[in-house]
Amino acid sequence: MHTFFFYRKQLPLAFLIAALFMLPALNTTAQDYPEDDNNYESEPSRQTSQQKEDRQEKSSPDKPQQDKDFFNWNDAFVGGSFGAQFGSVVFVNASPNFGYYFTDNIVGGIGATYMFLHDKRLANNLKMHVYGGRLFGRYHIIEGLFAHAEYEVLRQQVVLEDVNVTTNQERDGVTVPSLLLGAGYSQSLGGRSSFNIMILFNVLESDNSLYSNPIFRVGFNIGL
Repeated sequence: MHTFFFYRKQLPLAFLIAALFMLPALNTTAQDYPEDDNNYESEPSRQTSQQKEDRQEKSSPDKPQQDKDFFNWNDAFVGGSFGAQFGSVVFVNASPNFGYYFTDNIVGGIGATYMFLHDKRLANNLKMHVYGGRLFGRYHIIEGLFAHAEYEVLRQQVVLEDVNVTTNQERDGVTVPSLLLGAGYSQSLGGRSSFNIMILFNVLESDNSLYSNPIFRVGFNIGL
């Protein structure tokens, strides 16, 4: 009984002495960690964040990529067909065009046409002026072979010169549409330049049509 009472009185004193020795150690351990838990970040977490930043910098180029130009002069070309004949029958034909390669297979363009015919063999000395415009498209099926479609509107103006009088008789002009469909062969001359041969059919042929089926056409393209 007396022994237990002695130990009960001595235990608080022992705990107090032990606590005094432990306080410096607890204070040192607490200083090793930041007071703000929100700002604390482990070493693996810092490495992961740095890796994310490096990936973002690599995926973001220094300069924004520029869009491809809608129109490129390297894909454009000019050309057409030209011809002339002189003598008792004078015939001049000028049909320039401007085209563009929208893709390597699809080509589209516009063109103009002017024709002059003077037949001196007739008593009334016939003269005819023809002018107009057209739209055309081509699809290159394989290398060298293409399909061609063209819509053309021409205006014909006829003048009859009477050799016995000083006045001329001018007939009313006639507007003639034509839809030409066919195929052609293209011989490349380098770049967008080529030499073309086509066979076409006018599906809107009429009595006033200038073309009689089939229509053979030879022309050229010069790349810009």
